[in-house]
Amino acid sequence: MILRIKLVIEKDGPDIYWGRVNYEKHLLIESATTEEDVKKKLQQLLWDLKGLPTDSYEFDIYYEGEEEANLPRGVIIYFPLSVSLSRGFVFQDV
Repeated sequence: MILRIKLVIEKDGPDIYWGRVNYEKHLLIESATTEEDVKKKLQQLLWDLKGLPTDSYEFDIYYEGEEEANLPRGVIIYFPLSVSLSRGFVFQDV
């Protein structure tokens, strides 16, 4: 059975998209210039942080503002410190 992971997409101006997924109480956040690139970056984060191969899950895509896009409380947040090519992460228990 394929795991279903909710991917929430938000557009921020004409040239930037943000995406977030919640997996095992971890909130992963990425940005890119296209939705597809956001998806690829989040797939890489899931592999890097959790060892989750891309063939073991599929994203269910929602857009910011849809009721289904709401996330649960008490997650750890991972996100890039900037939208540059360097990658930094902030770990925060909310």
